[in-house]
Amino acid sequence: MNTNDITVSTHAVEKYLIIQNERGANAPTSYEDALNQLRELFSKAKLEPMTPGLVKRIIDNDFEPSEYYRLGKWRFVLCNNRMVTCEVDKFYKWSKHGKKRRRINK
Repeated sequence: MNTNDITVSTHAVEKYLIIQNERGANAPTSYEDALNQLRELFSKAKLEPMTPGLVKRIIDNDFEPSEYYRLGKWRFVLCNNRMVTCEVDKFYKWSKHGKKRRRINK
């Protein structure tokens, strides 16, 4: 998806600023910097496959049509070509998307 085709809500940018400031990593100093960083991250994200967790979210949101994109720990939620929020998956390293489990050879 072309990032120019989507609009980004103020909530998504503010949420990104909060997360980055909490993490202390590459925290943007202005709204415009945050918007640019958010668009850059999203440009690399891939559509997330449907999982039981995403089905539950769709049900909880009254079946509003939405798409979920993922880039590493980041998840981006889009409704009608509008990014409504972004979040970091706190359970990423334990999920199947996170680090690969080491096999123990016996």
